[in-house]
Amino acid sequence: MNTNKVNYIKRIYSPLIGVVESKDVEDLFKECNFNSIVDFLTPYGHSIKPHGRQFTYQDAHGQTITLNDFCLRFINFNCLREQNYTNIEKVALKLLKKYEDVNVIDLLSKINPNDGPNDNIIDDIEENTPWFKEYKNIVNSVVSVSEHESFDHPLASFIFVSTNNKNPLSSFEQLQKAIDSHPIFNTKYVDPNIIKHYILIHDKRQTSDTEVENLKAQMKKLFGLQFDVLTLDFNGEEELSKNEDLSGKASTDFWTESMVTQDYLNLLLHNNFNSDDSSTQILNSPLNKEGLPLFTKVDKNHKYIEKAELIEYGRKISSEDNKRTQAFLSDFIGLTLLPFMERNIHHLNEQVASARRGINRFFNAGRKYFGNSSKQIQKKNIIATIEGLNRYSYQSAEAQMRKLADLSFMLCDYKFAYSVYDNVKKDFNSNDQDKKYYAGTQGMIVLCLLMFNSVKLNIDTIMENSVLNYNKCKTQFYAQKTTFSYNFLLKQLNEYKKVSQAFLRITNDDSNVLSGLFLEQTSYCYLKVKPKMIRKYAFHLILAGHRYSRSGNREHAYRCYFSALKIYKDKNWTLIDDHINFTLGRQAFHLANLDIAVEYFLKLLHGSKQSANQQNAYMKEFLYIYEQYIENKQQSAESENEKNNNIVKLSIPQVDDKSIKVLLFDVVENQREEHFISDNIQQDEEWETLDKIISEENHNHNFNNSFINNQNTCTIGEPIYVVVSLSNPMKIPLELNNIILDCELIPSNDESVQPINSSYKNDNSYLHYQYYSLQQISYMKLAPDSKEKIKIAVIPKIEGTLKIQGIKYLLFNLVRAVHSFERKGKRLNATREQRMNKMYAEDKSLIFTVTPPMPLLDVVSHSKPGSVYAGETSKIILEINNKGNSTLKNLKLAMNHNSLIYIGSPEMINDDLYDIKKSNNILENNEINNKLVEVKVYDILLPLLNDGTRGLESGTTTLIPIWIHYSQIGKISQRFLFNYYSEVNNQSYSRSLKYIINVQVLPSLRINAFTRKSSSKLNEFILGIEIENLLNDASINLQQISINSPMWKMKNISSTLSNNDDYIIEPHQISLIYYKLVQLTENEKIKSENMLPEFYSCQRIENFLLGEKNKDQEHKIILYFNHIQCNNNSLILMENEGLKYFILKSKYIWKMEKLVTQYPYIPKEDLPDLFTLYQTDDVDLLIFWENNSTKIKSHQFIPGINLGIQQSPLQYSMKFKDNPSKSVNMITSKALFSQTAQKKKELLNSLINNKMIRDCSPLRINLKSKNIIYHNFSQSKTCVIPVTLHIKNCSYNKLAYYKVNMTNKKLQSESDHDNIEEFIWIGKISSNGFLKPNEVKVLKFNASISKYGIYNLNKWSIKVKTQQYSPDMTIIKEDIIFDESNIKDTENLYMQNSTNVYNVNVINNPN
Repeated sequence: MNTNKVNYIKRIYSPLIGVVESKDVEDLFKECNFNSIVDFLTPYGHSIKPHGRQFTYQDAHGQTITLNDFCLRFINFNCLREQNYTNIEKVALKLLKKYEDVNVIDLLSKINPNDGPNDNIIDDIEENTPWFKEYKNIVNSVVSVSEHESFDHPLASFIFVSTNNKNPLSSFEQLQKAIDSHPIFNTKYVDPNIIKHYILIHDKRQTSDTEVENLKAQMKKLFGLQFDVLTLDFNGEEELSKNEDLSGKASTDFWTESMVTQDYLNLLLHNNFNSDDSSTQILNSPLNKEGLPLFTKVDKNHKYIEKAELIEYGRKISSEDNKRTQAFLSDFIGLTLLPFMERNIHHLNEQVASARRGINRFFNAGRKYFGNSSKQIQKKNIIATIEGLNRYSYQSAEAQMRKLADLSFMLCDYKFAYSVYDNVKKDFNSNDQDKKYYAGTQGMIVLCLLMFNSVKLNIDTIMENSVLNYNKCKTQFYAQKTTFSYNFLLKQLNEYKKVSQAFLRITNDDSNVLSGLFLEQTSYCYLKVKPKMIRKYAFHLILAGHRYSRSGNREHAYRCYFSALKIYKDKNWTLIDDHINFTLGRQAFHLANLDIAVEYFLKLLHGSKQSANQQNAYMKEFLYIYEQYIENKQQSAESENEKNNNIVKLSIPQVDDKSIKVLLFDVVENQREEHFISDNIQQDEEWETLDKIISEENHNHNFNNSFINNQNTCTIGEPIYVVVSLSNPMKIPLELNNIILDCELIPSNDESVQPINSSYKNDNSYLHYQYYSLQQISYMKLAPDSKEKIKIAVIPKIEGTLKIQGIKYLLFNLVRAVHSFERKGKRLNATREQRMNKMYAEDKSLIFTVTPPMPLLDVVSHSKPGSVYAGETSKIILEINNKGNSTLKNLKLAMNHNSLIYIGSPEMINDDLYDIKKSNNILENNEINNKLVEVKVYDILLPLLNDGTRGLESGTTTLIPIWIHYSQIGKISQRFLFNYYSEVNNQSYSRSLKYIINVQVLPSLRINAFTRKSSSKLNEFILGIEIENLLNDASINLQQISINSPMWKMKNISSTLSNNDDYIIEPHQISLIYYKLVQLTENEKIKSENMLPEFYSCQRIENFLLGEKNKDQEHKIILYFNHIQCNNNSLILMENEGLKYFILKSKYIWKMEKLVTQYPYIPKEDLPDLFTLYQTDDVDLLIFWENNSTKIKSHQFIPGINLGIQQSPLQYSMKFKDNPSKSVNMITSKALFSQTAQKKKELLNSLINNKMIRDCSPLRINLKSKNIIYHNFSQSKTCVIPVTLHIKNCSYNKLAYYKVNMTNKKLQSESDHDNIEEFIWIGKISSNGFLKPNEVKVLKFNASISKYGIYNLNKWSIKVKTQQYSPDMTIIKEDIIFDESNIKDTENLYMQNSTNVYNVNVINNPN
């Protein structure tokens, strides 16, 4: 059996010894600081070991039981009574006050629920709550005589008289009479037959051993074995002074705990509780004018110490005294008490057993045990009924049976005790007036089951019945006492969930103090459950705090709520958070901790789910507390600085830090604010790219060595406007006063402060400080759930670094608050650590360099459309203003990567992009730069100044036209980054202005262009254009169709639309137009020595792969613009630089996208250096149209038509083409150094055999013959038809060997149902030869037919072999005649077959 639980139960349920003492004995022990001899004996009774003989007795079954130790409880007979348990709440209050200064942090560190499952952290819950531990000990130590049990009925009495008494015999007699006449024996439910043990205290200091022996002889004659002598020499102090061996001496702390407990027990007496106790004042504190309780300031250094803890007890008790006392108690137990208890058990058990056997039928009690007694006999046993509850005489069968069980329980015979309790409970259960007895037996049954480890029964239900019945009898004290023992035993079994339930059962609404104690213990039990029930722990802790608060124990209420807050933190359970923060704030205020009170009330000011009335109540209480807080601070402040330093951080109103804008000029119109993107806003990658482009451009100019770029700048005397978005998340209005910016300006030199503009100086809305002036907004009201923007300014007065840190304001003209702007820089992604963790660069967007006077750019856009149709080009006028104090020069502009924007000069303000002219010049030419070059930064031409330079003087304005072409559908954000610099005192400063225009682009036309070879000529294609009008309510009018190409022009087809109305396309109508594409003649071309684009690219790619640097050389190409007007003789010519810019920029965008897709292994930045804008056979289509509703002219650009033979860029390379096995090893470019051999191989394959470029034969073949032939088959049975086969080598660098075979096999394009006759070739049916680049040959063949009909003569196949051509190469006959056996390089072998149908109609002509 668990020794720990046995000792605990034995101490609580041990025999009770009543003590009486003479006055001389009381005086004797008062010398040792004891109130009586009871105080001296009490700690000895906690554990009494056998002294000389063992503690043995015979149980009810006659078996000898040996006890290792024994416990006794002692009480002064004068204190033996029925207690009034109402005072037990006051004991709890005093204990809570004793520990009200407990260190919350240290306590929580022991029971932190977020720690791991290590139970050692909270090994003993009660050690963490000493106030409850002491309360439990006091409850267990209370001796209260009750009728329903006999544990607190005395089994024996000690009558003490000392040898200092002049007449000890008389004193013994008087004390004995006092016991016999004690009121508890008159109750008739307490058995007066108890042991009376007479003890003579021998004070060796006053009485000799001879005198004691004489007295002892006299007493033995009178009292016999019930007399004993306890010799004490009270020599403890002398032992301490002589430093003798003190191992046998009891420590002075030996009595401290029991003395403290006894002091609390004395409080239970009616007259010992002071009505003026401070705890009662807590419950009835005065109220202020707001209805809130006010309390005096608490001394935080005060620590409550019990008076009993300051006294040294038993200092005079020597080691010999200690041993004699232990021996005396041991002898009493072994010789007197145990035999007495044994006799009682046997006597009572014999009566019970006789009744069961039915031997003694005259003994009425025997019948009653088994329910056979009549109601008359039962009524005789009931001595009284008080408040509806029966009281049985000690002689009644019920009381004797209960006493039998209690005696057995005291002697640790738990199984026998259980059997008796179980029998007697049946009698008590049958009568509702016996529920107190029933509750007591049920409680003891549970303890018995737990003591002998029998938990098969539902002990929790039994315990619940016990507590329930105790509560019905209004005897909650016994419910508590039984529950404490029950919980202790459950803890030994780690049944903490049942422990928590047991504590909840004894919680009620009658006592907030006790309920707080029990709820707190309940919460800690949930930490011992596996797995820990954290939320239940916090919930019950809040309930405990609520009860503590209602009882006035604010320190403990604060502690509980503070502990619970740690659990609910960051859970986003706003209603729970609000309740906890509100309670903590109130408790802190009542505890005179105003700093903490304000801190918690600040957490209530947010957009919670509380009602408007509740939020309003929170706000009023917060403002009242804050007013007290300010008064207290000002009284304790030693300087003016400290008085004005009471600034708090509020969460209301909410400030959107990410959307903060900083403008260098005042934007009056709200609609214009959205166009300005200030540098302080967290930029996306596109803005960062533009910043980088500007930075590189400025760096390349090398203005001077001290150039400062990519930095926010402002000038002295120039206001900086900060646009801040404020939102009120609460359901009540907020009033803000005296809003200003929180700034810091660090001067860069010792120069004097510059005076600011007089208009600002005399402005009452500005506050003037040493280095800057701040604009102040005196009043602002935010409606519930609203959002507003404020614009507030700062004006620097001296050069230096200006930091905008936040805003300051007054809430309801009382609370001084500050909001610090918290912004993150760019997300860092350079190192592995930065990629694994969210790391950000330092944000410098609100840090400005204050410079001397500089120009200040302001831009306003006019005629900006809200929405346009795809293909439209809008002309927007930019109003450029210089609002600075010096001339603005070197204005540059960077735009989006794929922007189609043309910037004009002030002189072009009236120009039109689509300049229509009366002209018959349908073929224009223009030599352009064919390199892939993109202008990233544009110089804006400002007006001419008097000195011949271009610039914009201070306070002046100019108009700049720009044209924006919209080709993509959707919401387009056009970004402009203006940049200009200024030199002041040999220091260069760069300033930027970000501007954005948002336009919605709607669909207009769907255009599909396609080409096919012409069947009539070799160098001719058919161009088909399918146009669908996607507009819903407007027709479009085709104005002009143009192409631009280095080699091709466009012609009308006879079937092309001729009527002007035919070029009008109605909504959702589709129109098809066809044209011919033919090569330019030599007469139409302009002679040029420009290198072919294909050769140019091949050379540069070779150098790139070999690691050789390409020379920065120009590559020009003549581009021909061919126009066909649709409805008049007017043409839109390419003389307009803006239109030409749009075409070339569109081509550049398309070309770069294509190259990136085709050659992913070449770095994107190297592509413009390797490829050209146009290739020789490129054709781009341009369609001009007009919206008949708006009369707006537009154009659509369709690039990417290539009519040449598609070949990979390295087809012209001898180095890489002729050495395929060594080609990869030849790649030594530094740009490709990090790539693996596999990637280099894939790169080479993409350049030689790109899958996206279909490698095909360079030959184009066209068969010709008469379409209609008349023949008289009656004269000649066969008709011979001459056929010519035109073959052209379209390559520019390949020599093509061919072998043509004529065939008459059915083509795949011919159906079995087609009425096409068969024929045969006669004469020469094959031919071998070669073709030099661009060479054409004509071969002649003859077809023979035997009857009239329709014949498809276009049936042939050709094999082609190519090789690099050079003018001085020698061609031998063996190369011309080839077949599969002598072909070595299969990569240069091509097979071609006829696919199209060429029908000849042979008509029989008999005439």
